[in-house]
Amino acid sequence: MLKEKVDKALQGAGNIDQVAQKLAKPVTPVQNIVFANPIIPGGGQENKVVGSVFGSQPGKLSKAIDGERGVYAFSVDGFTNPAPLANTYKQKEIMMQATAQRSLGAAFQALQDKSDIKDNRVKFY
Repeated sequence: MLKEKVDKALQGAGNIDQVAQKLAKPVTPVQNIVFANPIIPGGGQENKVVGSVFGSQPGKLSKAIDGERGVYAFSVDGFTNPAPLANTYKQKEIMMQATAQRSLGAAFQALQDKSDIKDNRVKFY
């Protein structure tokens, strides 16, 4: 129902303010959305919406998007490229350590899943 309402409000609208007037809802500007952290302030984690933001063109109204906690429509003002990373060596080391720890844990879990273990500790304790 909400998606149909938003779709109807988007028809013939030239900007996001006109859509908000038709829906009787305020426009909430959101700044500094990053793809790595798909959280919208006041809306929670909205992967579909943030993905759509990065796939849209500045100045155009979006279609109605079904999110986890609501239906969204947006218009992007512009994109800013982040500053280049200064020390990538440290990040690479952290990522390699995390991958090594995960692979060790995954290997142990695979051994547990494939083995036939009987837990007889209750007999002794």
